[in-house]
Amino acid sequence: TAGPYAYVRNPFYLSYLLTEISTIVLWPSVWGAGFVVLATLYFQWLARYEEAKFARSPVAEEYARYKARTGRLFPRWR
Repeated sequence: TAGPYAYVRNPFYLSYLLTEISTIVLWPSVWGAGFVVLATLYFQWLARYEEAKFARSPVAEEYARYKARTGRLFPRWR
């Protein structure tokens, strides 16, 4: 719950997305933009899959509180 995990639950996926987005900014293309969209959808699916494991674990209650205050891939702005 500290560091980048205090803001997003999956900071590694966020870093991958930011890298892909920066590539599109440097070299704009329809193919690249499509790839970013597909990667975002994939990371959302993967994060949900992993979070479902936490929901069935002994830390489910604590993780639910953590989920309520952080975003999955992007920070929640209060």
